[in-house]
Amino acid sequence: MPEPLTSSFTITHAMLLNLLERPGDPFQAAKALLTDNHESPSKQRVLMRKAIGMYRELLGAGVVERIPEDELENDGRTVRLTVHLQMNFALNQPLSPSLWPLWTCWMRSHPATPSTSSPSSRPPSKSRARSSRPSSSGSAPRRSRT
Repeated sequence: MPEPLTSSFTITHAMLLNLLERPGDPFQAAKALLTDNHESPSKQRVLMRKAIGMYRELLGAGVVERIPEDELENDGRTVRLTVHLQMNFALNQPLSPSLWPLWTCWMRSHPATPSTSSPSSRPPSKSRARSSRPSSSGSAPRRSRT
C-alpha cells in the first residue's frame, strides 16, 4: 500500500519578502496563501502566527516600513522594503533575520571600497594551527586503564 501524502507547507522569510514586494495588499495575499492550502486549520493558524512574527522581525530590523498615508499609491501596497536586495540575496537562512541589523551597521561603517585584510585579522592557516597543537605522541607516559 502506498504511503499517505502529507503536506509540508511552511512560510519563509523569502516568501514573505516576495509578498511584501509585489503590488497589492500584502496582508490579503499572505492570508490567502496561508489559508488556501491543504493544511489543517490548526496548522494554518500556526503558519499565520509564524508569518506575523517574521513580519514583525523585518519591521523591527528596519528591512520593511509602513508607507505613510500621504505616500500611498494606487497599487495597493501599504508596506515597502527599505533596501534594494540583490537577486540572489538569501534572507531565508536561519540566522539571516537576526544578523540583518549587524550587517546594515557594518555596511554603514565600511564604505564601498575593496576590502583589504591585515595579516593579524586573518584566521590562522591550517599549517600554523596544526603546528601549535600539542603532539599526541609526546613524551608523557600513557596511563593504562585497570
